[in-house]
Amino acid sequence: MKKMWLRTEPSGRPGGSALTVRGTFLALVKLSISKPLAREPDRQPQLTADTAIHSHTGDAVLEPAEAALKACRACGLVQSLPAPRPGHDRKCERCGESMGSGLLHLDIALPLLMAAVIAFMIALAVPLTRIEQSGQHAEATPMTGVYGFLHYGNWPMALFAFVGIVFAPFGRTVILLIAVQCVRTGWRPRWLPRLYRFGEDLRPWAMLDVFLVGALISMTKLHDLVRVEIAPGLWVLMALVWTLALLDSLFDRHRLWDFIQAPDAVPPGAHTVSCIHCSLLQPPAQNCRRCRAHLNPRKPESVQITWALVISAVILYIPANLYPVFTIVSFGHGNTSTIIGGVRQLMQSGDWPLAVIIFIASIVVPLIKLIGLAWLLVAIRRPQPLRLRANTRLHRLIEVIGRWSSTDVFVAALLSGLVTLQNLATVVPGPGVLAFGAVVFLTMVATMTFDQRLLWDAAGTNDE
Repeated sequence: MKKMWLRTEPSGRPGGSALTVRGTFLALVKLSISKPLAREPDRQPQLTADTAIHSHTGDAVLEPAEAALKACRACGLVQSLPAPRPGHDRKCERCGESMGSGLLHLDIALPLLMAAVIAFMIALAVPLTRIEQSGQHAEATPMTGVYGFLHYGNWPMALFAFVGIVFAPFGRTVILLIAVQCVRTGWRPRWLPRLYRFGEDLRPWAMLDVFLVGALISMTKLHDLVRVEIAPGLWVLMALVWTLALLDSLFDRHRLWDFIQAPDAVPPGAHTVSCIHCSLLQPPAQNCRRCRAHLNPRKPESVQITWALVISAVILYIPANLYPVFTIVSFGHGNTSTIIGGVRQLMQSGDWPLAVIIFIASIVVPLIKLIGLAWLLVAIRRPQPLRLRANTRLHRLIEVIGRWSSTDVFVAALLSGLVTLQNLATVVPGPGVLAFGAVVFLTMVATMTFDQRLLWDAAGTNDE
């Protein structure tokens, strides 16, 4: 089938984003090398065709032109974007926040999503690990931790584990599959924007990669008590995590909004508001005309809500470290473990790499989140124009590493599930895991409620 390319032409528009080369995505780490797009000082490439045709598959997919102007989610700067180019990522010219590659790779995304859904169902059904003690055998699945928390009446942690392991990752994958298939077939039901927005809301809570690390740590902790074997489900889970990571590196989830509903033209100089969910730049209104979310120039009561969440997390951080996370009882002997006590035990047994991982995930990361969020909140009251870009990067760092604090929660979840496995070992979750889980939850919500555009507003840069 004949391959057609998007036509571009120069257009003088205010602002323009830098175009950076994106490196290979490996082990959930993106490496990028800055590479500015060469252009004339007052001229910028612009998509002018309303549609284009992807011919990598037999299906003709109509591609709507990208919006001429977009507002940065981090600093609020309204700017034009360079034309999408394979292997490149576009960044805000002011704060350096990623504005997406502008490419979807629908021909690759669909089979990856289908493979992920199938792998997910297999991972839930096939055991992750097998354990043996005194001639007795037992198996653990991803749902074992949820059942373990429920057995001891710790339903808040059971709900947290279920959402992070099953509901959020599986729900988001299925919603992405539905959205991509609707785009490919040209079907645009009225409920699709709301459904896709819900899938995007699930994204921060999808923590399969964190659960995988927690499962490996749990197996390491058990090797002194029982004989541990790796089951096929663990390899399936690894493949699933890798597939979802590859999909995120190739798939511009913000660009898919333009396929779901094409953006409207914005008159030059018009007063506009950017939707925080779908990034549509539009005149002020009660609801977004595309995703129907409530439309506000900034997140309502962002500073007050974030302060309340941070203070609550600081208070709970104390019992989270003082009280035991779980108690392991084997042959009548109990071994109570706090977070720092578990790190000390691993160091004494020679498991230095594992001790470092738990120390960073459970001690260092929560402190970075609490101190970092407090710093950003103070920065709004005391504007620091020279630190705006650094503060934006700090918020991005908190956003990326925040979910990894839940590693200890998943470790406690899997270990507590042993109580249902023929009593090979009794693992009783302690009050520390509930307090620590609350800290993780509150700091993640605080990161979402904080509007980093207020940093730039306070410095007066958005008044220009």
